[in-house]
Amino acid sequence: MSVEIVCPQCGYSRNLPERIPPEVRWANCPRCQNRFELHLQRSPLSQGPPWERRSEIGFWSAFYRTFKEVLFSPRRFFGAMGYEGGVSEPLAFGLLSGAAGTMGGLFWPFLVMSDSIQSLSLIEHIGMGAMLAAVLLSCIPYVFIVLILTSLVLHGCLFLVRGGQKGYEATFRVVAYSQATQFLSIIPFLGGMAAFVWLIAVQIIGLREIHGTSYGRVIMAYLIPFILLFGIVAVAIMILSAMFLR
Repeated sequence: MSVEIVCPQCGYSRNLPERIPPEVRWANCPRCQNRFELHLQRSPLSQGPPWERRSEIGFWSAFYRTFKEVLFSPRRFFGAMGYEGGVSEPLAFGLLSGAAGTMGGLFWPFLVMSDSIQSLSLIEHIGMGAMLAAVLLSCIPYVFIVLILTSLVLHGCLFLVRGGQKGYEATFRVVAYSQATQFLSIIPFLGGMAAFVWLIAVQIIGLREIHGTSYGRVIMAYLIPFILLFGIVAVAIMILSAMFLR
């Protein structure tokens, strides 16, 4: 559930995923610093993401609305989504979006390299169509593993920087719904890079909103794996250099 707070002076609004205590009657606008009395409005997203209400609004309508809101209104979407409700629904959306996007992204490299692939002896035995079908089917378990591992690593890093107050489920919901950006991979050649950049941006915004933390903590959580990887590579290079210089 969520509530929407609107400043009567400048119109600034913010969706909060948690219920505000009834004793809180006043708020300060972060934009214009105006102090105003709270008149809480229930957000249209307070009933959950459109995907989780597809039985009411229809499968394709729910999917399209969720896709659109994640890509173009991530702050409002994740700020109103809440951090509880189970992982099965976001997992289903993440698998569907991520697998479809990955399949679309594989199409163009597969098309460009088709002549080289056909020359392989393995393809002569199983056929080009069977090879393509096997690759596409492997996208589903691949996306599943990526969702689980990404959520675990991100939440572990958020825990280290004290930014994961709402628990693992909240992090997983952001990672799963952010897979909507993978549809950009369908764009020829540059789509994969665009999808990756948009994915990171959506996840940073989503984690900040759903955990109620700062952008600095979320960005630091993203940097920790790269810092560790850089450290491991540096140590490996030093060890190898020492071995060869003996």
